[in-house]
Amino acid sequence: MGFFSKLVGGLPTSAEFRHYLEEFTQVGGARRTVTLMEAASTLGFVSLVYHWDDRLSHADADRLDSRLRAYVVCAIGQAARHAGLSVRPGPPHGRRPSWIVNLPQSSSSVIYGLGPCSFDVGQQVCELGVGPIVFSPADFLGDDTVTTCLAASFKALFSELTV
Repeated sequence: MGFFSKLVGGLPTSAEFRHYLEEFTQVGGARRTVTLMEAASTLGFVSLVYHWDDRLSHADADRLDSRLRAYVVCAIGQAARHAGLSVRPGPPHGRRPSWIVNLPQSSSSVIYGLGPCSFDVGQQVCELGVGPIVFSPADFLGDDTVTTCLAASFKALFSELTV
């Protein structure tokens, strides 16, 4: 458990982070530390911007981006629990896991790491979105409490990651 705790930032179970571990193994590359520069709630989505310090090639940045995306999609459940939201694993979204999080606008929604994820080698950032897989624009006209709480949880729990 010691190595696993260090590898995934001390997150709770290997089952929740199986996708990250698979992606880590498949993508390869050196582990890098990223710092959360922004976690904001916008129109029903959480926007996360992570920065890295080292100069990376495009291929290395792409591998980092893939590992970070996998980590964040696995961390959504813990972020939701930290925010006091009801959460449970949802159906797979392709290879990625998903989460069903109670939303005030509807009974529940599947939340995941939104793709495509983008990275900028020059700016040394990865930008990710977290939000519902299927939604109606009407779902986001009201209260944004859930995404505001998730953004705050990502700031509190995942401000610095080594992925």
